Amino acid sequence: AWTVGFSLSLLGHLSSVTLSEVRPMLQYGLLFLALHQAVTSFLVAVNIYEPMYRKKGLVASIGSHVAWTTGIPTIPFRIVKKLYDGSKNASNTIMTKDEH
Repeated sequence: AWTVGFSLSLLGHLSSVTLSEVRPMLQYGLLFLALHQAVTSFLVAVNIYEPMYRKKGLVASIGSHVAWTTGIPTIPFRIVKKLYDGSKNASNTIMTKDEH
């Protein structure tokens, strides 16, 4: 998920550069993102899915993979919601202290 935003921010900085100058930089950027994805996937597989498979079986390994895949893109939304809920609770606490 962050790789799309990262790519868009890079392209935003390169808006004044000609297309022939952007193409090699874009190729290097995409290569970097592909390597990042490969290394991350390998590390997650070795450190999370493999031990889960050994301890709990194939179904648990598949379940953890599904949870990881669906959970990672939702992290920014959950952080925003938690901050929003925290600010609402803080304002409610202030209001109740003032009322007493």
